[in-house]
Amino acid sequence: MTNQNKRLAVVISGWHYPYSFYQQIKNQQIPKGWDIDIFVVSHRDPDLEIVYEEKPPLIEQFGTGILQDLDKQLYDRIISKKEIKEFGFTYNEELNDVGDLNLFNQWVQRHYNSQFDYIMYTHDDTYMLNDKLFSDILEKKAPLITNPSPSVVNTVNSDFEWHHLASGVHKGTTCPRTSFTVVSRELLDKLAPVFKTITTKGTNLIRTDEVNTPYEISGNKINTSILGTWNAPGRNFWKWCHENGYENKSVRLSDTYRVTPYFIEGERGFIWSPDGEQSLKNYLSSRNIPIEFKNSNSKKLVIFGPWCGEFCYELSWWIPEIRKLRNENFKDYDAFMVGSDGRKVLYEDFIDKYIPFTEELEGTLLYPATCGQHDSEKYQDIIPDNLLEYINEIGQPYLDKYEEINLYTPGNIPFGSERTLSEQPFGEYKHYTASDKILQSVRKEIEFDNDRETIALMARVRTRVGKTCYLDWNPDNWKIFIDYLINDLKVNVVMIGIEQKKGSSAGASITFKDSEYLKGIIFKGEDSVERQIALLQSTICSIYGASGTAVFPFFIKGTATFTQQTDTEGFRLKFQWERDLTNNLEKVEIFDKYKNNEIYNSPPEELYEEFKKFYQKLF
Repeated sequence: MTNQNKRLAVVISGWHYPYSFYQQIKNQQIPKGWDIDIFVVSHRDPDLEIVYEEKPPLIEQFGTGILQDLDKQLYDRIISKKEIKEFGFTYNEELNDVGDLNLFNQWVQRHYNSQFDYIMYTHDDTYMLNDKLFSDILEKKAPLITNPSPSVVNTVNSDFEWHHLASGVHKGTTCPRTSFTVVSRELLDKLAPVFKTITTKGTNLIRTDEVNTPYEISGNKINTSILGTWNAPGRNFWKWCHENGYENKSVRLSDTYRVTPYFIEGERGFIWSPDGEQSLKNYLSSRNIPIEFKNSNSKKLVIFGPWCGEFCYELSWWIPEIRKLRNENFKDYDAFMVGSDGRKVLYEDFIDKYIPFTEELEGTLLYPATCGQHDSEKYQDIIPDNLLEYINEIGQPYLDKYEEINLYTPGNIPFGSERTLSEQPFGEYKHYTASDKILQSVRKEIEFDNDRETIALMARVRTRVGKTCYLDWNPDNWKIFIDYLINDLKVNVVMIGIEQKKGSSAGASITFKDSEYLKGIIFKGEDSVERQIALLQSTICSIYGASGTAVFPFFIKGTATFTQQTDTEGFRLKFQWERDLTNNLEKVEIFDKYKNNEIYNSPPEELYEEFKKFYQKLF
């Protein structure tokens, strides 16, 4: 089944690039039942020297004070283009002609196809006060007011049915400040055809190819009138709302300009401005709003890894373990993770930087077992010395940047049966979703020229010490089984291919020759796991051969999956933590009739009939 979660798009106007803002956006709480895709629309490359150089002299000129200190924290570090992409954000550079609301329009023209329930647009010169912006808005918990006339504000219930949300009230007008704007799909569907006109009409300042911020200083104040005509799109938008019946469906988060319970908006890049300084301070103090901002230039670093063990152990126990540790024990640290290429998506919600093994190192990892590589002489699972040396190399450049660097390796919490057979093991579990870009790419790749439903299938194989694994099924039986799927059940089949590394005992999965109703995809490279997530989001259900990897679909919310297991392994997919991920195994079927090794020649006709009953229940 496809993912039934609601979707929010967060569109960031990329110009100032304070690292802390992007990190705070990445770390916002995501409410249950929602998927969030984050985009950066860039009007200048963040790696240009001017981005780094233009703020510090002005910040020094502004003197000292609470708000000035916030500017110093905000611009303590500039994010790079590479780091933006490592955060998992979709980065696009657009023509720098007209700024402000036109960047939102440029995102709409490139990305929007009515696929999001809500769309949030924000400038990046914003100081986040906490991590509840997404959750409070989407879960209808945010304080809301209406602004029906310039001198009137009314409090409304948090569940008020709005289609447009802005930040604070702009004195003397009901026209909203558009540097923070949230709209519903209904509104944007109607707005999109005329959005380009609305966001450019009345503007006479075109800055194509300009990369400087046009600062003009009068005393200790920045003259904002230089970009005055870029305010016209906001007025055009508000006029459109009035003409289309959305003025009465518009709300604000605050009765004060530039500040809300969740953030402070910058004015041309800066939090401090002599205009309105006191009202900002009064708002924060009168509402007892704490500044929970964490300085992005952390003085402590934790490196997790290296992970070189089995994928199912990584997914089921290691990642939840270190997610919980990062969020509780290492929340004031920067965090890196070192592991195999292609798995970054599994760590993006809590890790600042994912560092994959080099191809040379990856080639030495042949015997994954539990949390390490199996040493047959010592008969134990270890982290090889070459990986520990790699970790040391990674840490060397950071010795001068951090007062403290910690290494947290797999095995600190033993991977014994007490843990792996626990109903609720230590850790934080979550569902994963693919980015919109990857999702669209995979959906295009698996298109068939027919109207059949499509099933994903992993025909798992593994060789242990030169012998066929006791969980394997005869490849000839897979062919017969797939033939039944295509010719009797009338579905398309996409086979998940994982290459078998020569001489390795790692699990793999086979593919067969493509045909009218059959496609095989080899998943490898930096997006390999995310592409598998996208495949499961895009197919009616999945079928997994006997292995621990059969747990993978449990981590993609709402997907249906059928797995063949042995009678001594099937119970491992029924623990409480797995039931929590799958709504009590609601769309999960585990066929575990046969014993280890005996499964190899078990009849494909029987497996097909069991799957057919499961498949028909989905409808």
